[in-house]
Amino acid sequence: MIKIFLFPGASALPVGPTGLLNSFNFYKILGKGGYGKVLLARELVTKQLVAVKVVEKNILLNSVASIMIEKEILEAAMDCKFLTEAFAAFHTEDNIYFVMDYLSGGSLYDFYQQNKPLNINTIRFLAAEMICGLKSLHSLGYIHRDLKLGNVLLDSRGHAKIADFGLAAHMINGKAKGCVGTRGYVAPEVLYRDEYDYTVDYYSLGVTLFRMATGLKLEQEPTPESKAQIHSMSPELRDFILKLVCDNPEERMRFVCSIKDHPFLGPIDWEALESGKLKPPYIMPQPKKLGESVPYGTLMQSKGEKIPLTTSQQELFRGISFVRNCNT
Repeated sequence: MIKIFLFPGASALPVGPTGLLNSFNFYKILGKGGYGKVLLARELVTKQLVAVKVVEKNILLNSVASIMIEKEILEAAMDCKFLTEAFAAFHTEDNIYFVMDYLSGGSLYDFYQQNKPLNINTIRFLAAEMICGLKSLHSLGYIHRDLKLGNVLLDSRGHAKIADFGLAAHMINGKAKGCVGTRGYVAPEVLYRDEYDYTVDYYSLGVTLFRMATGLKLEQEPTPESKAQIHSMSPELRDFILKLVCDNPEERMRFVCSIKDHPFLGPIDWEALESGKLKPPYIMPQPKKLGESVPYGTLMQSKGEKIPLTTSQQELFRGISFVRNCNT
């Protein structure tokens, strides 16, 4: 946990290209995509490892609202055990930077690939923690809209946190609009309806659990091996998944309202889980030792010249910065 960031107050204007970047030593790329990159870094005052998400402003000009929602969630998720959080955000002329907690266990996708097939106790524990994460997110007024193995991260002990809020939506009167998400994971109403509620995230949870149990997405033709896994799936898990991926949103909502009471989750001690006292039923490998730090510019090499943003374009990102001071 970062105790305090010795950053200046959250400026409305971009800081210089080196400025706050000099507060970190950088080590490697943790992940990358169309948005930019996530870098592993050490904050020099506290010596804490953090994940720094670097997002290029140029690719956000038509989706500024989305990055603002991501910032709101990362800031609001402070001290939530089941959502990734940010300790600070700042921006330069070209990029936005989110300084987030570093979860050394990697993604649930990586964990699945290294440990498949997952046993039922592992699936149950991870399902319960993802449910806690969804309940926390929905209580803040947001729908994730892209829950999948790659968007769940594990800490050093194996506890799960929902991550990547780049496609999240703020609910208005309990509803959201927009056809977004990852093919094979989205609920039917996202594809075919003007509005939908937060239970679309539970549909995605059902697909994720099916993937963990069988190695398949719902839309894939089963192989002989996966057919055997489906056949051997416990009746409680099968029923749990079927209720989550129900095509009828009203029926799914009725199930979600009492989801903790389902027999599949019967062994879960919810009080212990929600307080972080329930240990995962698996042991995480020790994180690899860090090598030497690497210059920021080496990690962020990009092709071609960046087109400078105009003053009016820079103004779109006013309010993106924040700094969190805490003593815990």
